[in-house]
Amino acid sequence: MVDFEKLKYLLNVIPVEFTKTADARFQIEKAVSHAEKCTTVITGMPHGSGGFHSQVEDGAIRIAELKEAFAESLKELERLREELKPLLPLIPVTHRAVIQLRYINGYSDAEIAEAIGKSREQVGRYRREAQKMITGEKK
Repeated sequence: MVDFEKLKYLLNVIPVEFTKTADARFQIEKAVSHAEKCTTVITGMPHGSGGFHSQVEDGAIRIAELKEAFAESLKELERLREELKPLLPLIPVTHRAVIQLRYINGYSDAEIAEAIGKSREQVGRYRREAQKMITGEKK
């Protein structure tokens, strides 16, 4: 069963094209920038909670964590898309185009409306109806 809520969430957080800004990508770039500007602590003096602190090490760890989380999210998005693809032929062509453009290609409702010459409201209606057809919900 396709999890449309997860699909919507992932499409909101992950850029379909890497030219678009996404929060995860921004956080990675911010961490990289921070790590590059920091220098290791050379005085050997304890900081904070009584341990030794290296902002570069912390930055490197944060970058690795963000990259791993980002890669996992991309992997999950691709899995959901692959789960959805064989179900597309089960819905009417107009609805299929909306689902394809939204969940496979990553377009917003406004972009889809412009592409197919319908209103945003009609696109939203097609999307909701198609999701119900795919998940087996009653109207």
